[in-house]
Amino acid sequence: MNIKKIMLIALVLLLGVSTLTAATKVIGSFDSKSDTFQKGSFYVTPQVGLNRWAAQFAISGEYAMLKNFGIGVSLLSYFWSHSSVIAPTVDGYYHFTWLKVPKLDAFAGLALGFAIFHTTYYVGPDATDSGLYAAPFTGARYWFSKKMSAFLRVNFGLVGKYWNSPSALAGISFKVK
Repeated sequence: MNIKKIMLIALVLLLGVSTLTAATKVIGSFDSKSDTFQKGSFYVTPQVGLNRWAAQFAISGEYAMLKNFGIGVSLLSYFWSHSSVIAPTVDGYYHFTWLKVPKLDAFAGLALGFAIFHTTYYVGPDATDSGLYAAPFTGARYWFSKKMSAFLRVNFGLVGKYWNSPSALAGISFKVK
């Protein structure tokens, strides 16, 4: 890796940290006495990620129904050469609120949906091989303020021909309500 690439990566990281720091000051500081996952709250999370063969983009919403349980929806998309998958899902989350780690909201869950596969590369029955999508997942939010957190989710695909490999998604989660 040459020095220009290293400097560019360092600059992007510095700008990212600076932006998060400024946003934290504008939105408000985190009160470590408050819970990170609260019944009645709603969270919106744009995400980007990778699996072994494709870039991923997603957005998810989650409503905290109970002290430890949330339900949500996600729209996950994969893009690679001449092909794509769009997978809308319904997600069930279990939050480990009993861990009592300040600023951390760890969770596990299951995503169920229908993946829509499209390609211009394959021909025959594989060209439109859409179907059910099921993926257990685990992840965490790390809160920088009362309204914003870093988000990481790892999906372990169980069902689906082209989209069943493990994947990691990262994003910023916003507490809307």
